[in-house]
Amino acid sequence: MTRTDPTTIEGVAPSRFPGLLAALWRRQGWTVAPTGLEDDVYVASRRTETGGEERRALFAAYRSPGDAVDAATVRDRAAVDLGPDGTTLATNAGFSPDATGMAAAHGVDLVGPDDLARLVDALDARALLGRPDATSEPS
Repeated sequence: MTRTDPTTIEGVAPSRFPGLLAALWRRQGWTVAPTGLEDDVYVASRRTETGGEERRALFAAYRSPGDAVDAATVRDRAAVDLGPDGTTLATNAGFSPDATGMAAAHGVDLVGPDDLARLVDALDARALLGRPDATSEPS
């Protein structure tokens, strides 16, 4: 099987990136709902093995290819109080070294284009990359 190239993730249109991210999380068993704050902010929840519920803030940080997410963006997203069990910040373009340090300091999980490409392959979700509206994936 051919692997998804991270540059394919980097090249996803800005308007499609949040929907792609939501669709990938849904395929992992999460319920994903917009927060109403911005188009790129979601709350993702799922049942845990013990019967509880895990809730995470899920942010889609689109950047032009080659333009990494910086520490200020990570800090600002970590400060958004959605009451979740954690925060995940995903991008199509990567993270600056300062951003990774900021994420570690604030407990933010970072998901870059390499991670997303591996996730697309693991979920057999390559068809989502060619969809004009990845948000039409059933929840």
